Amino acid sequence: MAGAENSPMRMVSAVTLGLTVGVVLPTLCRACLWDSDTLAAEARGLPGIVEVTTGFFPRNPPKYYEMRLERVERELAAEPSALNSYDDAGVACDRLHRPEQAMEWMAKKRKWMEAHPDLASADDWYRYHANLGTFFAHQWFFTRGENVGAEPLREAISHIEQAIEINPDAHFGRERIQLAVIRFALEAASPVLSEDLDRFDIFMNSQDGMASPSRVEGLVGLIVLGAAWESPDLFQALSQTLALRDLSLALFARLRMIESFEAGRTSIDPRVKSEDDVMPLLSRFKDKTQYSRIEADFATLRAAADAWQEKRTRYMEARFDQGMHPDVTPTFWSKWSDPTDDPNKPTARIPFRMGNLRTHLHNPSILFPIVFMGSALVVVRIFFWRRRIARDGSLARAA
Repeated sequence: MAGAENSPMRMVSAVTLGLTVGVVLPTLCRACLWDSDTLAAEARGLPGIVEVTTGFFPRNPPKYYEMRLERVERELAAEPSALNSYDDAGVACDRLHRPEQAMEWMAKKRKWMEAHPDLASADDWYRYHANLGTFFAHQWFFTRGENVGAEPLREAISHIEQAIEINPDAHFGRERIQLAVIRFALEAASPVLSEDLDRFDIFMNSQDGMASPSRVEGLVGLIVLGAAWESPDLFQALSQTLALRDLSLALFARLRMIESFEAGRTSIDPRVKSEDDVMPLLSRFKDKTQYSRIEADFATLRAAADAWQEKRTRYMEARFDQGMHPDVTPTFWSKWSDPTDDPNKPTARIPFRMGNLRTHLHNPSILFPIVFMGSALVVVRIFFWRRRIARDGSLARAA
């Protein structure tokens, strides 16, 4: 396999696959929570598979949401018609693990919309159902149903179905992925678990007419903006879906799943106690050296991502202490120590390895030089080819 890495055709294949994974899959993806950050993420574009699986995407500290909640409470007291502010308040409470308080904000939004039906758009109602359904789901996920039973999951399914009915194409069909997860959780929470209940079968088949890229987008959206960074179930589903196309990326997702289990996170499937209870990928790697390299790259990236996240959090908290917040302070990020490093869109940088090219080509710092050098090589070859033709022609005329 080492010899094949130097083959020009292998190189072209790797570049093509890297472009597919790095450019096509990381399209704009949004989770089913809807607030100001969702719109900002839509404008920026979200990270690629390697960043998502290693944690190289922004996660805000609690103070961020506490300060936002204080702001929108004041704004709504003065202007209760600001419907987007209800969404900001609700999502802020949800991020602070206060789903019941988040639901109260949605009740206030509904009350205002029902009192002013001509001023509430279909999108306002869509966001209401999408957010409320997510809050109900999180009420169950935060406690695994303790003291609330399975009713929050049924409520979540009802509201997300209504959101999909209002806007079936929202999030590129991503809410259908969320709906599948909640339905599975409801079945898994049953006192009598069906033996033929297939773990996240929805992600392995084209149900609801969804192609594989849509499933990847849905899972990425739930992880990045849907509070699923610590969910081993979502990373296992992402790993299974990616394995249909790229084992290297699938392994990155699986390694994050293993890390979640080791950190004490649990599965919503009572049959799954650890990573040993789900399908292993190691047996599908014929080249164990490549497997070890990917493991090493994952560890390197995880450490770098944690360091970046810690640096970002320290910067934010220092500004919070001064009464600053990104929502209302345009210069909030002006003193970020590394101006080339966008604090809201980090770029993963790890040592380049030809044998693991497919997992790195999503990175513009690697992709663009490759494209540039390849183009330059073609231009140089054409130049010398034409020069040789001209020279041969001159020799022929002289003869």
